Amino acid sequence: MLLRILFIFLVAFSGMAQEPVSVLVDSLANTSSEAKKSRISVSIASQLKNDDWDRALYYLNIAEKSAVNSGSEEVIAKYYNAAGDLFFSKDALDIALKYYLKAYDYYQNQPSNNTSITLEQNLAVVYGRIKEPEKLYSYAEKKHDTVLLAKLLNNLGTSYLNSQVDSASYFYKRSEKLLKKVPGETYLKAYLNGNLGRVYFLKDSLQKAEKHFTLATNYIEKDTSQRSQSKGWIYNSVATYYEKINQLDSAIVYATKANKSLAESKF
Repeated sequence: MLLRILFIFLVAFSGMAQEPVSVLVDSLANTSSEAKKSRISVSIASQLKNDDWDRALYYLNIAEKSAVNSGSEEVIAKYYNAAGDLFFSKDALDIALKYYLKAYDYYQNQPSNNTSITLEQNLAVVYGRIKEPEKLYSYAEKKHDTVLLAKLLNNLGTSYLNSQVDSASYFYKRSEKLLKKVPGETYLKAYLNGNLGRVYFLKDSLQKAEKHFTLATNYIEKDTSQRSQSKGWIYNSVATYYEKINQLDSAIVYATKANKSLAESKF
């Protein structure tokens, strides 16, 4: 319990308070930057989505027009991703999927970052929830993107982890099979093995769980991108595993590594 409290303390980044809609509307009226207009309009729509959906859609339309007028592929992709998030929050999954796929057309050609990782996770969750995972495979296959397919399978497995562990295992193993054909990709392999470790722990296969947690830490330490927050997640998963099987010395070692990584990611 102490380990969990310590970890939560370090990963709890303080969020900035949202500006009132009236302030955002004033900011929108006073800016000439099309990129800023798009960003502000998305923020307004996000705040209005629960209380005034029609007005939220009005500002989402402004956001789209401004994004297009900006002439920036990045601004347009950010709009598509934000629109996908908005419709996802309203459970309009078919519309969310349309926007997410448009956003992914841009992000798949950019260096991996928190936005692209979250986008890939959302794609997998949407496909899983509309019970059409075969479309997920078809989309990735059309792109001839083995790594994308492996990522989506991994994320789809995660969407089942807390409810249907056998389904989670099925998707994780399909991802693992694909990644055996891909050299490198230590980052994704770290996450996948961390997830497989969690699956085997839930299935009481502790020897297999420890094997995959060990692989996860080996891969994340080889990852040249040095994503500290990702290392923190892997180390925390391993620490939690050791805590649950009452190997507290090992748990403390990995909790310390997790906290160090998360502290580094704040700077």
